[in-house]
Amino acid sequence: MKRLMPTAAVLLAGIFYVGANAQSPAPPGAGDRNIGDRSIKDRSIELERVDREMRKADKAAETSKMNFAQIKEDFEQIQVLFDSGIVKTYQMTNPMNYGKISDSASELKDRATRLRSNLFPDRPKKAKDKKDDAPIVPLVGAPAEVVKNLIINMNGTLASFVASPIFQNAKVIEPKVSEQARVDLENIIAQSTQLSEEAGKLK
Repeated sequence: MKRLMPTAAVLLAGIFYVGANAQSPAPPGAGDRNIGDRSIKDRSIELERVDREMRKADKAAETSKMNFAQIKEDFEQIQVLFDSGIVKTYQMTNPMNYGKISDSASELKDRATRLRSNLFPDRPKKAKDKKDDAPIVPLVGAPAEVVKNLIINMNGTLASFVASPIFQNAKVIEPKVSEQARVDLENIIAQSTQLSEEAGKLK
C-alpha cells in the first residue's frame, strides 16, 4: 500500500491540474464541448503515462530482486564449489578424483560467468573493448602439474575477490575497487575453465 501512495498522489495531481485547465475561460471561437473533449483526452493520456511508469517500476524492482538472489547464490556457491568440490577432492581422494574436480570447476565457471553479468551488466562487450583487459595466459605443462598450479592460483584470486569492499558497502565504491573485483572475476572464469579442461584429461 505504501508503494502505491506516491504514484496515486502524482496521478491525482495530474488530474487536478488538467481539471483546472479545463475550467479556464474558453478562447474565442472555441465551444464548451471541444474543451470537455480535450480535457478527457488529456486525462486519458496522463493515466496511460502513469500506468506505464508503474509497470516500468514494478519490472525494475522485480529484476533487481531476482538479480540480488542470483548474486547471493552464485557468490556463495563459487566458494563452496572451490572448497568442497575442488580443494578437498584434490587433498583427500586417492586415487585422485579428477572427474569431480573437472565437473566442479565447470559449474564454478558457469556461476562466475552469471555473477559477472549481474555485477557488471554495463561493462562493454564489444570486440574493440577486449584490449582494455589484461591478457590471461593459460598455464602450460603436464596436466597433473597444471591442475595443481591452477588450484593454488585460484585460491589467491578467489580470496581477493570475496574480500572486495564491493560486498561490504556497495553504496561507496571507488571505480578502481570495482575494476579490481571485475578483473579477479575474469581471472576466476579463465582459471576455472582451464582447470575443468586439464582435469578432464586425467579422468
